[in-house]
Amino acid sequence: MKRFLLSIGMSLCFLGTSFGQSTILLEDFEDSQVYYTPSITEFTDNSKDYFKRTDGSDISGESFTNQQGSFYFGAQDIDGEGATLPVSLSINDIDISGYTSLILRVYLAEDATGSSEHWDASDYVRFTYDIDEGTTTNLLWIETLGDTTNGPPGIDTNFDGNGDGSEITDAFSQFSANITGTGSSLDLTIEFNLNSGDEDIAIDQIEILGTNSNPSKIISGSAGWRLLSLPKTGGTVQDVSDDTPVQGVTGGDDASSTTNFIIYDNDAEFEKPTNVSTAWGDGYGFGLYFYNNTTNGSSTLPVTLDASGSEPSSDVAVTLNPAASGYTLVGNPFASNFNTNNLVSSVAAIQNTIHFWNGSSYVGQDRTDDSGFIIAPWQGFWVQKDATANAATLTFPTSGKTTSSTSGTYFKSVNQRGDINFTLSSDNSIDEDLRIAFRSDASFEYDLDDSGKLIPLIPAYAIMAFESNDILKSVESLPYNLEEEVTLSLQPQMVGVSGDFTFAWNGLETIPGEWELILHDYETGANINMRDESEYTFFQAAHAKVSSNPLSLLSGPAAVAMKAKAEGNRFGITIRPTSVSNESEETPALFALEQNYPNPFNPSTTISYSVQEAGAVNISVYNLMGQKVATLVDETKAAGQYNVRWNAAGAASGMYYYRLEAGGQSITRKMTLIK
Repeated sequence: MKRFLLSIGMSLCFLGTSFGQSTILLEDFEDSQVYYTPSITEFTDNSKDYFKRTDGSDISGESFTNQQGSFYFGAQDIDGEGATLPVSLSINDIDISGYTSLILRVYLAEDATGSSEHWDASDYVRFTYDIDEGTTTNLLWIETLGDTTNGPPGIDTNFDGNGDGSEITDAFSQFSANITGTGSSLDLTIEFNLNSGDEDIAIDQIEILGTNSNPSKIISGSAGWRLLSLPKTGGTVQDVSDDTPVQGVTGGDDASSTTNFIIYDNDAEFEKPTNVSTAWGDGYGFGLYFYNNTTNGSSTLPVTLDASGSEPSSDVAVTLNPAASGYTLVGNPFASNFNTNNLVSSVAAIQNTIHFWNGSSYVGQDRTDDSGFIIAPWQGFWVQKDATANAATLTFPTSGKTTSSTSGTYFKSVNQRGDINFTLSSDNSIDEDLRIAFRSDASFEYDLDDSGKLIPLIPAYAIMAFESNDILKSVESLPYNLEEEVTLSLQPQMVGVSGDFTFAWNGLETIPGEWELILHDYETGANINMRDESEYTFFQAAHAKVSSNPLSLLSGPAAVAMKAKAEGNRFGITIRPTSVSNESEETPALFALEQNYPNPFNPSTTISYSVQEAGAVNISVYNLMGQKVATLVDETKAAGQYNVRWNAAGAASGMYYYRLEAGGQSITRKMTLIK
């Protein structure tokens, strides 16, 4: 688990669950979301009569009433369009984990006008299923009803090829069938055999429902915050900490770390629960950060959350933020979908728009349209009280629970990313292989988004690279949501090339605009605000002579740091999130931790720092495993600037982190010991 906390950016991916009946899947043909896969590529060709999405108009003279919404799918005379019968639709990998009492519900219609448009003995539509790729089982069959020649279609209740149940008419009616068995994955297949005439079938609202007495939620995607709620009464941190580590909370996995579990109190502030046994109240939401790594007990995503217990048995009321136009973080308290149009506020009203986090930004939705806005279990969201500064409550009535499907999904993870690209050029050289990659799931250690630096396949060259742990990198990856200031070391390598060089950058628009980025030239003392400038020119003499033997390039493709530069790297880039400091580079920072000098070093180095106010100050050194190897400062200091020296004669070569903590603030930097 990371020991740093990133700025809030929340995402989530899940399906609805319920103690009662809940919708697991719905194909309603009303939007661009398509769940099915056809057995032939031309199956949904709108130039054909067989199986196409329609806006409610006739299919070659067919007409239907009582359709659900504006669109449905219709099939007619499939073999007459050149298809080889039968053809099928498949809806595969429906997640039914934890569900029982599964049910198929579907609306069906058939135009029974005129004897030539009735079915004969060879016509059928058959719904079948399998669970976990097991035995294929019959579910719902539609056959000719009674008459084997031009007879009306109906339900074949005993699957013998002859309809003996309810007739399918030209009015859409709902039919259902029980799905026997439980498992993890459900596959649904619809097979069509409509030939020798104008037989047709219209299908709408294909829905799978189920019951889950122990609601669980799969959290997938990348690292980041999720806005959640608990679908049970009296929920506590322990209801989620048994599934994923919770840090920074008393009784949790690492109470000394920054918390990754937050609630929003009525004083309009984020805070952590008192301890893991704290119940913060039914109907309130919470934020949980998932790290997506295996450090310190964390797990890579997906992670499954569950909450054993009972959902509230009566209406649930929450107290709203009393401030005029104040926001309150609430959440669905029930284990079934909930229609937010049923929310009831007292004394003061709430705004009609409610807000969800979709992984990259907030999205507002009007909860007051004709059908309301329906949310899933485990969903947290924001409500805003109107401008009246009166105390008020918001009630989730049990009458708002519904088996209708959710109105929108804002749970898909968004991998936040940004890239700053660099170029080093001169009159006779160019290096374009340098980049800072900001990713939502990146770490401060070497990860899959980092990349080593390659030696150019020429005897004379000039390159720039990030230096870390005695290796050079072309790509330095960092978490997209930074909370702590970071300084990256840059090392130029000039082999057989000297002169003036231009170091240029672009891509700052892909990262938060409030971040400060400063390029440091430690040799000249220059500090360049990278948002004000797009390049920096400097002089550099060659570090090594041109290689006279081009075969020496074959000794290895990866560039390594020049150990001869014991005085440290010439350049550095400081990235300072707004949460750390709003000081400009021209104004000395009141709270700052400078890059150690020299770096790399052997065996001693000096660390400069400053504190804003009198108080306890701690500077400690950690290895890559997060273990403390030295405490350099642990005492009360007056406000001011200080230096401290670390003699690492007893430490092993490698990269270390050093961290300054004072006045409730902290900064961490990296340094390299080379022996």
